Amino acid sequence: MLQNQTFAIDVILNDRYQIKACLSDKPGRQTYLAQDQEAQTQVILKCLSLNGQTNWDDLKLFDREAHVLQSIEHPSIPKYLDSFEIADQQSYALVQTFINARSLKEQVETGTTFTESEIQEIAHQLLEILIYLHDRHPPVVHRDIKPSNILWDGQQCYLVDFGAVQTLTAKAGETFTIVGTYGYMPPEQFGGRATPASDLYSLGATLIYLLTNIHPADLPQLDGYLQFEAATTCSSAFCHWIDYLIQPYPAQRFPSAREALEALTDLSAPTQTLRQEFTDIIILSNAHELRVIVPEYRLTSPTGCLGLLVIIMMHFLFGLGILLLTSLFAPESWLNFAGWCWLILLITHILIYLISSIVEVHLRLTLKQVILSYKLFALEINNPRAFDISEIIGINLIEAYQHTVKDNSSSIGKRIVKVNAELLIWMGKERYRLSNLSQLEAEWIADQISQRLQIPITVVSVEGKPN
Repeated sequence: MLQNQTFAIDVILNDRYQIKACLSDKPGRQTYLAQDQEAQTQVILKCLSLNGQTNWDDLKLFDREAHVLQSIEHPSIPKYLDSFEIADQQSYALVQTFINARSLKEQVETGTTFTESEIQEIAHQLLEILIYLHDRHPPVVHRDIKPSNILWDGQQCYLVDFGAVQTLTAKAGETFTIVGTYGYMPPEQFGGRATPASDLYSLGATLIYLLTNIHPADLPQLDGYLQFEAATTCSSAFCHWIDYLIQPYPAQRFPSAREALEALTDLSAPTQTLRQEFTDIIILSNAHELRVIVPEYRLTSPTGCLGLLVIIMMHFLFGLGILLLTSLFAPESWLNFAGWCWLILLITHILIYLISSIVEVHLRLTLKQVILSYKLFALEINNPRAFDISEIIGINLIEAYQHTVKDNSSSIGKRIVKVNAELLIWMGKERYRLSNLSQLEAEWIADQISQRLQIPITVVSVEGKPN
């Protein structure tokens, strides 16, 4: 066979397989739809030509694909049927079962759009295939998951083209052939290394293509992270889940396809509302977010009517002093000015106090970030900076305590001051702070956060804490 010359239609190979159509024609490689004249079924016939455009690495990968397909059996992977050499053409052929479905790439290019639920179903089925491959001994890594290698008939997904497949039996120091497709390859694959986590990255990039209709290589990147959220309207939970698939470093991705599938399944689980009898604080928990809701902004000063009375009394005494000094040492025109300033200041502080008493404090731990925000009715204002979950270095629970201070008005010359508990979340030198909590509130919230982040809580005791 001449370079790049395909077999003619109706040619019979190996006295059995009649060529019906050429499905793909690449230098040295062709894929055909053929008719098995013995079984009277359609099959896929892949040919590799040693015609100067291929090398021994190509032959090695072709041979590996045949051996791997012989060893696996899964309803969503084409079955190995036969392989043979075409001696007079210096070619090798691999025969697989034919699957009557179009690739995801072809469907997107012809205008098909997928709903989020459909994409989640595709992800679910592909992860089940990867669990089967990665759990084998040795693990099988596909290394070229992309839309053109995934067939979808509307109900079932199929993973095809194992031409880049690798079994993880290599010894330390052994080099690998660099294979894959740009945009869908994880960074480590450019160095010739692939692990099961590499397939998870390629799966994530494929899902991004289905969500955005944009090739991953055409999306903006920031520090190696694909920035795709702005190009899709899918739920934030699903976006966060995909984020875990496409982390630049393998160790930052899901530990396995099985754990990725469990997290995906949990996305549809209902949100739990957690309450305790000793507090009005609410915790909302689901697979993608833990949200602590403090019903009112916890001031360190007195709260309720007593707090409002303290503010008014302080302003009254302050204003009375200012007015007295102004009347004694300043012109009369300054008296009115000082009075108006005092009144505006008083009203402002009262409004701030009243508003703060109905502002909710929300501490959110998503799959990707930790965010502190303040919510007034339908308006939610985020803290100026949100932090990545990976930036959290520690969580401190400062226990409630009490101490004595001098008080000449008391019959014993002192009084006891109680200080409530605090919860501090540290991101480097920065921190988020939930203050004025009861001891039970702080312990409950800390326990929920610790379970979610798998980070131990450091309890800080202060001298004078009551027994």
